[in-house]
Amino acid sequence: MDLGTENISESEPALGTLPARFINRELSWLAFNKRVLGEAENPNHPLLERLRFLSISANNLDEFFMVRVAGLLGQVAAGVEELSQDGRTPADQLREVWEGAERLMAEQQQVLRQLLAALTSSGIGMAGPDDLSEDDIAWLENRFLERYFPLLTPLAIDPAHPFPFLPNLGLGLMLQLRRTSDSGLLNALVPLPRHLERFVLLPQSDGKSRFIALETIV
Repeated sequence: MDLGTENISESEPALGTLPARFINRELSWLAFNKRVLGEAENPNHPLLERLRFLSISANNLDEFFMVRVAGLLGQVAAGVEELSQDGRTPADQLREVWEGAERLMAEQQQVLRQLLAALTSSGIGMAGPDDLSEDDIAWLENRFLERYFPLLTPLAIDPAHPFPFLPNLGLGLMLQLRRTSDSGLLNALVPLPRHLERFVLLPQSDGKSRFIALETIV
């Protein structure tokens, strides 16, 4: 009995094998993290909750690079050219991941600027070097010498010193120094200890709360 169905040629691929029917896992993850970032842009959330969503988005992206992108780099380095179910080679995926991650990081920075401006309007500000008074500088100098300076170890980077180990999610300052003897340039790294607070509350001024980043102090 003819039920009105059509015969499918054996030469035609099954629907379940068509690359267009699949979403790439890595690109899908970036799209998910963009939705997390979207919560940071939602004005219906309290301001500090929006900042928390931005932080979650940044932490997610760190983990993505440590795990997913590292895996793709390993495949490319090993010369793997096998296609994923969505029809992309590891090199194709890596290129599109870089492009998507760059757009996401640019949007994160834009959202951060918006949130910092909103926080400042609400009496919570992030201070930079140009925002500090003489009293602030004196207070920070004393704090630096007591709490931070004894824990800092500058490391030289040159042919005689292998590049130092950097822990995952570690924070450090890259410096280019000039020798006073012959004006030669030197590269150095100053790792910032992980147990130190990242943001320091400055003495209140005009009833407003002001924070400064650890790397700015150093």
